Amino acid sequence: ATNLKYSGDGTVILNGDKLSIISKKLKMKQQVEVSSLADDLADDYNTKLLKADDEHIWLLYSDHLLQYNHKTKKLLQSTDLTNWQPNSVLPDEENNWLISGKDGLLYGLAL
Repeated sequence: ATNLKYSGDGTVILNGDKLSIISKKLKMKQQVEVSSLADDLADDYNTKLLKADDEHIWLLYSDHLLQYNHKTKKLLQSTDLTNWQPNSVLPDEENNWLISGKDGLLYGLAL
């Protein structure tokens, strides 16, 4: 499945393991394989694009919450969510909210 998010700089597209950023002028600004961002990530294409802004992209990848800075082209943070077994993850302005598949409770993680 392909996910799209719009930011001030353009469009962020997630297709399988490929993260692409396209400028407002429809030029490819950047393309990266999500699995290459960190050594401890398995090749798991169960990836969800959660949020994108002018500087950061948040992804759910193999039960890891990833914060990627597309300006510096670096992974800023990888948070292992395996203990919660996230069933659903929804971002807002300040938090990522997840519903645990383990106990069905709602948890908030500050961005």
